[in-house]
Amino acid sequence: MEEQTLVHSMFGQTVFTIGDQGYTWADVVLAAHLWGDWATMEQDVRAGLACLKHMENTGEGPTTAEVQAAAREFRYARQLISAQEAEAWLAHRHLTPETWLAYLQRSVLRQQWASRLTELLLQYPIAEAEVAQHIVAEGICSGKLAEYAQKLAARAAIHARGREATTAEPPGRGTEAAQSRICQRPPLRPDICRLLSLPPERCRERIHTLLGLEAEFERVCRSMLTPKTLQDQLRVHGLDWIRLDCHCLMVPQEQIAREALLCVREASMTLAEAAAHANTGVQHIRWYLEDVEPMLQPYFLAAHRGEWLGPFRVGEAYALFWVLDKVMPTIDESDIRRRAEQRVLRRLIDGAIATEVRWHSRG
Repeated sequence: MEEQTLVHSMFGQTVFTIGDQGYTWADVVLAAHLWGDWATMEQDVRAGLACLKHMENTGEGPTTAEVQAAAREFRYARQLISAQEAEAWLAHRHLTPETWLAYLQRSVLRQQWASRLTELLLQYPIAEAEVAQHIVAEGICSGKLAEYAQKLAARAAIHARGREATTAEPPGRGTEAAQSRICQRPPLRPDICRLLSLPPERCRERIHTLLGLEAEFERVCRSMLTPKTLQDQLRVHGLDWIRLDCHCLMVPQEQIAREALLCVREASMTLAEAAAHANTGVQHIRWYLEDVEPMLQPYFLAAHRGEWLGPFRVGEAYALFWVLDKVMPTIDESDIRRRAEQRVLRRLIDGAIATEVRWHSRG
């Protein structure tokens, strides 16, 4: 209970400031609630707890080695190389090693039983109080709270910059529409107020501010996505967004890959026959040049339709690629438009955060 009190006391701490305006972890939670992200994380906790109950009842579950592997991955991802660094990371966030290991166990179980989560949730109903007991540790250890803080900082920073970014639409017009959509999201829940130890009136006051940030953020983002800005991105990233459609054979040894290629070229085998001869299958892959392994990009950039590429070492295997098609990007293609929009907004958000936000805590 003492640890739970310490963990929940973080909600009053300032995460970041913009000018003289501070934003706390309570603001981050309320914003995540408005976005629907908090409910998604609650469902993750609920599923993890159901998995734990099933493990306790059946004796099934991850091995000690699997949990230890997850712990190593967690530590290395955060550069917590020594045990002392890991302990300091937990202590700074008022978490005990036991709480952390419980999170890891829930995560491993969710991954192992991903196809059974619906069944387990029906079999083991989880009370809201149980979810509330673990939700903060889940948010900290999963990195979700830090993601939500970054998301809120983007909205606050864009708002702080004012509306000088563009005049593509009259001021206020997009804001009203955005607020109308936002207000249709789930209403404030009493348990959120209890979690934050704040009266409902205070929560509603902060939500009103957050709605204003969200509305202005949507207006500015929408107005930045003009035909000119998207075409500018296409000119810069035209090569990166070349689409490649390929057939791929993956085999464990380079010699097997070369024999498969020889079967197609010299023995007049079909691709499927060569794959069967190599005891593998044919995969269809569609990707963009920027998604290809950097060392392989020059080969795909120079390739022509109908050309064989490889064998290349890919992880622990060797791959052969047959280029079926190579398509130059246009802004009318939905995937290309989405990538262009993401680049425009990423530049806008990164610039606003870098110039406007002063961080005090990262979660």
